[in-house]
Amino acid sequence: MECLEFRRQCGTDPNSGDPAYEAHAESCPACAEYARELRAFDGLILQALKIDVPRVADDQLGGSGTAHKPAWRQPRWLGLAASVLLAVSVATGIWVTLPEDTLAGEVVEHILHEPKALSESTTRVASEDIYKVMSRAGYALDQDVGVVTYSRTCVFRGYEVPHLVVQGRQGPITIMLLPDIPVVQPVDVNESGFSGSIIPFDKGSLAIVGESGETEIGQMTRSLVDGIGRSR
Repeated sequence: MECLEFRRQCGTDPNSGDPAYEAHAESCPACAEYARELRAFDGLILQALKIDVPRVADDQLGGSGTAHKPAWRQPRWLGLAASVLLAVSVATGIWVTLPEDTLAGEVVEHILHEPKALSESTTRVASEDIYKVMSRAGYALDQDVGVVTYSRTCVFRGYEVPHLVVQGRQGPITIMLLPDIPVVQPVDVNESGFSGSIIPFDKGSLAIVGESGETEIGQMTRSLVDGIGRSR
């Protein structure tokens, strides 16, 4: 089982007993942590919702006088509450079903599935191509942030997002503009040999990720915050 398949299954059932699922969790610390965070978040949802399941009347218990919550009712109520919570999260554009920390893992996973973007290169992408990718998301890159060697529109969490690569000192630096995926505070990226951050930007967020030890991340972040604006 690969990481992507594991995380999809985890999103459906983080407590899955599938042998392949469990074997992958044992061999992949990042995915094991992903599952742990989802299980913890499920617990927070249950605690926050505080669902009161209707008690059973005495005459339904054969006069025993001891009311209890039937096991068959609780999943039905919890499922309804979870559905309502999910609908609210989608309507507000915030992925409350996943902890923000998992966003870092998903960004790294996306980068790993774009092998062409990881190649060192000195060939610049034409400015017209960069403009098309950025304007499709409603933005423009107003200043030179370095040698852009990769520029395309990718699908991430169901949204089309600009994915650029700039050459740094250590190697390629990935830039992903996520207009529809907000974060409330900066999220550190530090896994699978990558480091960087995902910062609040406009109504969404901006991911800047390079190889571990890359010294250009800070300067690149400042340049992007100043250099990306709404397209005219």
